[in-house]
Amino acid sequence: MIFGHNSNVSLGSVKYHVQTEDAGIDSALIDTTVYCGGRVLHRRTNNYHDLLPLNPDREEALKLRLDEQHRQVLEEIRSGVLYLPAPASPRATSPSAPPSPATDKDCRFMGATRESQRLIRFLLSCDHLRMRALHQLQVVLIPLDRKPC
Repeated sequence: MIFGHNSNVSLGSVKYHVQTEDAGIDSALIDTTVYCGGRVLHRRTNNYHDLLPLNPDREEALKLRLDEQHRQVLEEIRSGVLYLPAPASPRATSPSAPPSPATDKDCRFMGATRESQRLIRFLLSCDHLRMRALHQLQVVLIPLDRKPC
């Protein structure tokens, strides 16, 4: 049985679309995707192999699990636990000057081990992870032309 939910969440002037669906028993996945302006900003997928084969009781358990995953993502967006940067408007960004990831040359990694520095560099090089990584790891990058506070 395939079913799901679609919801819109507004934070200020930004509207996010949250879609949760059962991908079917062949894959046995509950998939929640968060969109903004047509772009995928977040995806959460959980399997339900433990409920197979489905019977009426397990179908109800699957529906409850799907409902809970959808509700949880909505609540995490509203509370700020799930950080979702709003996509920049096309007018605000200049195609000739895309932002470049931070490197050793322009930032200090205060007190970070060499392995941590490599991890931070990797996370910053992935556009879709950059803001999430900075938010979740609470990494503070200080450009070399500025002094720390």
